[in-house]
Amino acid sequence: MNMPLRCRMAGNYAQNLRSERMAARFTQIGLARAAAVGRLRIVRIESGQSVPSLDEAVRLATALDVPLERLVTGRWRPSRSLR
Repeated sequence: MNMPLRCRMAGNYAQNLRSERMAARFTQIGLARAAAVGRLRIVRIESGQSVPSLDEAVRLATALDVPLERLVTGRWRPSRSLR
C-alpha cells in the first residue's frame, strides 16, 4: 500500500473514530476500557499517527456499537460495490 493512501485511510479513520466516540459520549479512557485497547493507542489512532489492527478496529466498532464500515468509510452501510 502506498503511503499517501495509508495516510488518507488513517486520517479518515481517525476522524470517524473521534466523531463516533464523542457521539457515544465516551472519553478516550472509557473507550479504551470498553474496547480493551490502550488509551495511548486510542490517542495515536485518533491523531492519525497509527492505524488500528483489524482486531482493534473490530473491538472499537463493537464498543461504539457501530458497524466497522462506519469507522473505515464514514458510511453506515457498505457501498453497492461491496454487496
